[in-house]
Amino acid sequence: SWIRIASGAAGVMNVYPNPTSGALSVEIPELGTGTVQIEVISMLGEIVAVHSAESDGYFKTNLNLQGISAGVYLLNVTGNQAKFQQRIVITE
Repeated sequence: SWIRIASGAAGVMNVYPNPTSGALSVEIPELGTGTVQIEVISMLGEIVAVHSAESDGYFKTNLNLQGISAGVYLLNVTGNQAKFQQRIVITE
């Protein structure tokens, strides 16, 4: 299922599937070009995963979150002067 989060100059971020057992896709169709930084942050503020990738304008990447404890996390995506944040749920 698709989850839309923020909309604005950089468009909309889609994160799926959510909840996930490990594999997570992040898609921002109108992000623009440049380096994109992705952080997965626990509810205690701990960064538990970091990923960076290049965007060619249509940004899409797949994350492997297996091995991260089940729970609720924040997914922060920053790139091309745009910031997105989405709550994600990791299941066992």
